[in-house]
Amino acid sequence: MDNVKKSESVGTKAKGGLTGIWKNLKAEFKKIIWPSKETFTKQMIAVIVSSLVIGLMVALFDLVIVKLLLELVIG
Repeated sequence: MDNVKKSESVGTKAKGGLTGIWKNLKAEFKKIIWPSKETFTKQMIAVIVSSLVIGLMVALFDLVIVKLLLELVIG
């Protein structure tokens, strides 16, 4: 058991400290393929519309469940 080395954490620190991290971050951002304005707008509208539809469905289900429970309790 004396011959077993403790494992050291590898890759926890970026080379160059904070500036190295910043340079790596900038390099990674250059690799990103950003969507066009038209694509972004279409996707944003789709997210907003689907969120509204799901929100309305949840509100409607909640209203129906509350009405049914009130009918059962109050009679």
